[in-house]
Amino acid sequence: MEKKILVIDDNESIRMLFELNLRELGCDVIVARNGEEGIEIIKTKSSEICLVITDYEMGQGMNGVDVVMFIKQHYP
Repeated sequence: MEKKILVIDDNESIRMLFELNLRELGCDVIVARNGEEGIEIIKTKSSEICLVITDYEMGQGMNGVDVVMFIKQHYP
């Protein structure tokens, strides 16, 4: 199973920039629009994800610190 990079950012332009550049480097990328969506992806695909890149401050809901704390608590 190929490992994936999860990019979480509420800004579509930033998500696309990360996705395009990482794919250009040969990486398999999954994107999420916010922390909650990122957490749901992590819950279902944690064994496939080797790296999470998250925005620190996102609009409403979970921020990047919340996401990192969730990962640290549930998937150390």
